[in-house]
Amino acid sequence: IDGGLLSPEAVAADPCPHGMTRELCGLLCGDDDPAVTVDPDRPVGFALALDCQLAGDSPELLDDAQLLDVVEGAERMERWASALRTRMLAVFADRHPPGSSAPPPGADSGAAAPVGRWLPDQVALTLRVSLEEARCMLAGAVRFAHVLPATLAEWEAGRIDERKADAIAHATSVLTDEVAREVEARVLPGAAAAPRRLLQDRLRRTVARVDPQGAARRHERAKADRRMSISRSDDGMASLWLSAAAEQTEASWRSVDRLARSLG
Repeated sequence: IDGGLLSPEAVAADPCPHGMTRELCGLLCGDDDPAVTVDPDRPVGFALALDCQLAGDSPELLDDAQLLDVVEGAERMERWASALRTRMLAVFADRHPPGSSAPPPGADSGAAAPVGRWLPDQVALTLRVSLEEARCMLAGAVRFAHVLPATLAEWEAGRIDERKADAIAHATSVLTDEVAREVEARVLPGAAAAPRRLLQDRLRRTVARVDPQGAARRHERAKADRRMSISRSDDGMASLWLSAAAEQTEASWRSVDRLARSLG
């Protein structure tokens, strides 16, 4: 648009994909219907990001359904971004395997050091998280990339969020890699539409079904960790916490409930 925001020189210096240029020019030139809407079926990528940005700039032109399309599009882009971060962390970790030596990013090539000394620190500094959280993120990223790649792909496509991906990773962490992938293959097809609580229930049942002996062993080990604690809080209040076998916990709850009801 000669003399406007998009001059021929500017476009030549920084060309835009055709779809982006067409939609942006539609806004600038004042089409009959200047509202940009978000296509719910558009895959994650630059086009979806542009739709969300342009529609979000003029929310007064959108009806309620279109506003929710922007919300959904933004959510899918957020999922894609967090999955992309995870995949890049896995690549970073794979590039510097445990036991190897290399110079930290930006250091002189002669300053090689064991990667275990600096790799988590670099991630912690980059993401502004604690060192322990950085280690957990690296380990989780490697597991997604090598053990649960289908989950990572669904996450990066924006079909599941980080909480559902973490639920799959957590539930399968007690399994061998082969069995973990079997569980993933069984639960992943319906994961996008299922609420997270329902997905967690399906994961528990599937893990018990594919590894019944392991489930029994883990239950016996977990029973050894049963305990009860009290936590004081403000305003003269406190919380009572109990971890025990399901049937014992249920019986305890029923007993306390009966006592409370008997007091009116």
